[in-house]
Amino acid sequence: MSEKERSPFMEEFKIKEIHYDENKDLIITTEDGKVFKFICPESGETDTKKKRKRYRYIASGECHISDPISDFRLLSKQALSDVNDHCIRIELPDYIKLTKYEWNDYSTTKSNIKIGNLNPKAMYLSYGDWIIDEDLTEMWKKGKIQPCNFYVYIKEKLKNRED
Repeated sequence: MSEKERSPFMEEFKIKEIHYDENKDLIITTEDGKVFKFICPESGETDTKKKRKRYRYIASGECHISDPISDFRLLSKQALSDVNDHCIRIELPDYIKLTKYEWNDYSTTKSNIKIGNLNPKAMYLSYGDWIIDEDLTEMWKKGKIQPCNFYVYIKEKLKNRED
C-alpha cells in the first residue's frame, strides 16, 4: 500500500493492511501484527459462535413420523420428569415459533411440519441418563414400534446382552 493510499484513519489506528478474503470477510491487520476479521453476512456466518440446536421432546405414547408437531405437547429437557421413561426428540428450526404459558410445563406450536422432517430420535431413560437408540429410531420410523412399547424393545435388548 503506497503512502498516498494511507488515510489519517489508518495512521491513527496503526492499520498496516485492509483486504477482503475469499468469503468477502473484511480482514484488518495492525502494525503490531494483530488481525481482526469482520464477517460478511452473505458468507454464511453471521456470528463467530455456532448457534445451539433447539430440541424439544414428545413424550406421547403414540406418535408417527407423519403426524404434525402441532398435535403434541413439546417438552424441554428440563420438563421431562421421572414419570417419562421414553420420548421422541425433535430438532426445531429457528423459524418455528413456540408458545408457552407460565402455568404449563410444555410448549405448543401452530406449525404443521411433520415429525419426520425434524430429525426425530427415539430416546429412553436408563439409570438416570437419556439414551438415543438408532435401532429403536429406525424401528419407530418404519412403524414397527410405538413409544409406549419402547420398554419391550429395551427389555429384549438387555436380555440378549445377558445371553
